[in-house]
Amino acid sequence: MSGATQGSREALPLSWHRFALSCHPAERAVPELRLVLRGALATLGLPAELAEATELVATELAGNAVRRAGGDFSFRLLPTPAALRIEVADPSARLPRTPPPAALATHGRGLPLLAALADDWGAVPTATGKTCWAVFHRPH
Repeated sequence: MSGATQGSREALPLSWHRFALSCHPAERAVPELRLVLRGALATLGLPAELAEATELVATELAGNAVRRAGGDFSFRLLPTPAALRIEVADPSARLPRTPPPAALATHGRGLPLLAALADDWGAVPTATGKTCWAVFHRPH
């Protein structure tokens, strides 16, 4: 991964296993994040289930940023020997809520899914909005 990709998205190389991606809430931002993240996760040699869960949670958080924050978002993958941490930062100060969805609702199930897949997750206010994060422990 190197330098700028397609104008509105910029991948910043941090090392072979760590990266940040800035995205604008365009139609292609989440699918492009999915592709970049899939490639980065492949270099880590993770079990398939862990890579798939990380990808799903990352795209859920990014999709929420696109739908609800109304602004650009940035993504970071922060692996350590013990865990993977993903972060999605956006300009909205509104923290995620997890009320139970109505039975016939077509949305509202993403955060409970995230909670089921990630070992830990949360959101913190920042000076410019918020950062939502999730942690996945690596198998020993």
